[in-house]
Amino acid sequence: MNLLPILAQPTVLVALSGCVTAVIVAAIAARVYSRKLRVRELELKVEREKVELVRADLERRRLLDLLFYLPEDTRLLNRVSAIRSLLTSLAEKYMDVETRMTRLELEAELKRLEELSKSLEKLEEEGGE
Repeated sequence: MNLLPILAQPTVLVALSGCVTAVIVAAIAARVYSRKLRVRELELKVEREKVELVRADLERRRLLDLLFYLPEDTRLLNRVSAIRSLLTSLAEKYMDVETRMTRLELEAELKRLEELSKSLEKLEEEGGE
C-alpha cells in the first residue's frame, strides 16, 4: 500500500495537524494542572502547620494553667504569685519569639509560592502563544 496519495490529501494533513495540536495543548494543560495541584498541596501543608502551631500553643497554655494552683498559706501564695508572674512573662516572650519566627517562615513560604505562581503564569503565557 502506498500512503503517499492518502497523506497528500488536504483534509488528512489538516486532521493530522489538528491532532498534533490537540496532543500538545493537552500536554501543556496537564503540566499546568499538575503544578497547580502542587501549589494547592503546599498551601494545604502551610495551613496544617498553622493549625499545629495553634494547637501546640493551646496545649502549652493549658499546661501552664495546670502548673499554677493556689496554696492556703499566704506566704506560699505570695511566692506562687511571684513565680506565676515570672513564668507568664517568660511564656509571653517565648510565644512572641516563636510567633515572629513562624511569621518569617510563613512569609518566606508565601514568597516562594508567589514566585512559583509567577513562573506558572509565565509558562502558561508561553504555552498559549
